[in-house]
Amino acid sequence: MVTMRSLALTLFIVCAGALFPSCDQNSVRPTPLTSLDVKVVGGFVTANLMPIVEPDPLYCRLTLSVRNTSSDGSFYGLGVREGTVFLDADHATLGRFRFTSDWDGRLAPGETDTVHLTKLASSFSGFTPPCGARVGISFAVEDFARNALPVTADSLPVLCVY
Repeated sequence: MVTMRSLALTLFIVCAGALFPSCDQNSVRPTPLTSLDVKVVGGFVTANLMPIVEPDPLYCRLTLSVRNTSSDGSFYGLGVREGTVFLDADHATLGRFRFTSDWDGRLAPGETDTVHLTKLASSFSGFTPPCGARVGISFAVEDFARNALPVTADSLPVLCVY
């Protein structure tokens, strides 16, 4: 015998399954970050050391090619939060800074985006720019759940203005 209470409970479960498909065992799981192909295709680091410049003289911009190699899983909520700068010569860590980007962080299956990362002003840890040296920047592409794919931009010259 079907009661109003059991009918209401059944409807609630059906509706909850429609609203929250991740609870359904047959729903599509997010694609692992290993199906992301990330390449650093360009970048530069400059420092303006003129006396009238604010305390953060460092400027950095990286250009990435980010490709979803999956044929059936989409990504959303992807982004890069911060990077660590190190000397190419001996891999000594110099400091860290945060990045900003206008990338929406979404990639459909097979889609490729060009992503421009720019260092946030006043976000670096105050290291002295190694003018004329080459540096690397390590960072991670992260998803909404903070799963991370490590990436490194190697051998960028630090160009300084005095």
